[in-house]
Amino acid sequence: LLERALTDRERGLGDTGLAIEPAALELLAQAGDGDARRALGMLELVLGSLIYAWVFERGSRSMAVAIALVVFFGLIIFPA
Repeated sequence: LLERALTDRERGLGDTGLAIEPAALELLAQAGDGDARRALGMLELVLGSLIYAWVFERGSRSMAVAIALVVFFGLIIFPA
């Protein structure tokens, strides 16, 4: 399920180019404890964390925080 979510370009994360080591996918699956929604939610958190780190490393802390809010909480932020 997690592998399909990573590669599905229409309904998953296939367009992101995200690649995760098989051991990490196994860890996410185990942490999901048989609950697909939980495992997929954790995969989305991983992606959100990677995006945050990528933007933050490039020096835009405010943009990184805005992206984190969108990814983690589903908030849409419009600049004033």
